[in-house]
Amino acid sequence: MNNVLECRQLHRHFTIGPQKVSVLRALDLEVTKGELISIVGASGSGKTTLLNLLAGLDEPDSGQVLVAGKPFSELSDVQKGRVRNSSVGFVFQFHHLLPEFTALENLLLPYWLSKDVNQKAEQRAKELLDRIGLGNRYHHKPSELSGGERQRVAIARALINQPELVLMDEPTGNLDEETAEQIQQLIIELNREFETTFIVVTHSTELAKRMNKVYRLKEGQLHLES
Repeated sequence: MNNVLECRQLHRHFTIGPQKVSVLRALDLEVTKGELISIVGASGSGKTTLLNLLAGLDEPDSGQVLVAGKPFSELSDVQKGRVRNSSVGFVFQFHHLLPEFTALENLLLPYWLSKDVNQKAEQRAKELLDRIGLGNRYHHKPSELSGGERQRVAIARALINQPELVLMDEPTGNLDEETAEQIQQLIIELNREFETTFIVVTHSTELAKRMNKVYRLKEGQLHLES
């Protein structure tokens, strides 16, 4: 079975003053198509560092990250950007929508970056907004949307290019309990419908336990809990 993502012996450390702090130590991970994975761990354990490595936004000190069979370390910055734009979606704790753009325009941003905006792309964006319950919000800007609606738009934007893998960093961290539940349910439904693989870093035990696998990041390595 082909892996959507693979990590091989990842090491990452940071230098703080005279001290070298190891965050990830010989970390391995294999992820197959359609998996729902959560990564939990104490604050400062390296969860966001790991996500940045998986997305090719940061470089490991040693080891390899392969996305869709492509090793990030062997790609140029331009090639990494292409892989991220086509194969990986990213959802942050803060939605990072562009405030001057409408919901529809925010979804079309990845197409603009690849200079491939067309009627089919716009139709795809509208269908995704319809699917997440925002069909009446095409032309609303982020300031005109609630926190939960903004996060839904961010999730739809991550899915716009039909990536095999979506990485999420605390996607419900800033939401109230009811809205967080709606986002959790949306993740489950999108996984079933599109067979998209989700890797979710979260402090939410409710979200973590709804995933197929739960990994705890501790002392620089991932430990499978379920």
